[in-house]
Amino acid sequence: MIFNRRAQIRLGRLEYESETLDFDFFVPFSTEMEPDISEISLYNLSPQTIAEIKKGMPVELFAGYGEDMGLLCLGEVLNYSTKNENVDRKTTLKVGSGAAAWAEMEINKTYAAGITSQQILQDLLKNYNLTVADITLKHNVKHRKARTLSGKLKNIIQKIAKETETKIYINQERVFVRPTEKGDNKDFYLSGATGLLGSPERCEVSEGETRKEGYKIQCLLNHQITTDRIVVIQSQMAEGSFRVVKGSHNSREYITEMEVLPWQA
Repeated sequence: MIFNRRAQIRLGRLEYESETLDFDFFVPFSTEMEPDISEISLYNLSPQTIAEIKKGMPVELFAGYGEDMGLLCLGEVLNYSTKNENVDRKTTLKVGSGAAAWAEMEINKTYAAGITSQQILQDLLKNYNLTVADITLKHNVKHRKARTLSGKLKNIIQKIAKETETKIYINQERVFVRPTEKGDNKDFYLSGATGLLGSPERCEVSEGETRKEGYKIQCLLNHQITTDRIVVIQSQMAEGSFRVVKGSHNSREYITEMEVLPWQA
């Protein structure tokens, strides 16, 4: 598996395979509300190709081994730059989902009495033009009086998330609104035989305003691992079900790193 690494990038109408073009990537993921920004560096593109790259251009990044390829990053070009680095021409892309709306958009809306926090969030999230993959609030407050919301969209959403004890994050152009402890349980087992590298290390995992004891884990790069994935770890240092809180995919070492917390169904 180690010797059959493959990656593919789609940049607008352009498409490249790792066998024909050198490129690196660093793809972070987390349950933080601030959108994660990936970095992709492509080497020795032609001047004509570089001229085609624009802000807002759609980006898809896939990686894996042989025929087992999966999506790591889905978003749009936020910024890009090209510079000479030794004998190479390096073009670096910053890629994210919903980042522009998150940073810049302001709203001023009044909602009628009787509306719930979930209904307000459903309306506000339309501004991102992203798919809402899950919307499950821990406390779905019903507002007895009309409510006016004015200011930056991100500040308003952060306030509602805090009121309802809910996490909100964007992953691969999908918005997730859910209780902190909720994850996606799909029977994924991680051991030395399936790519676990070394031993899990105890660490303090921060999530929102909380800090809990968990583990830092490394494995061979695996597209199945992402935010809130439930991973069953089989190791002498840690054994059982854990929820992925944050991590990254790194092409330099071709590994996936993650911080996890114990999880119960």
